[in-house]
Amino acid sequence: MFRWRHGLRAKLAKLVALAEAGEAEGLKAIEINPVSTSPKAMARYRDLAIMALQARRMAA
Repeated sequence: MFRWRHGLRAKLAKLVALAEAGEAEGLKAIEINPVSTSPKAMARYRDLAIMALQARRMAA
């Protein structure tokens, strides 16, 4: 069974909250060291959320 380490769980919650709030700059400020599977997935989520927020801003 997969279990998130406490630090990763908190960082993921912060990423999701910033993405839902539309805070691209806040997402950019979060550093993630993608050395294993979970941080790599979190970095991918952060990068895609930033791209989506920027695209939304350009379309408006």
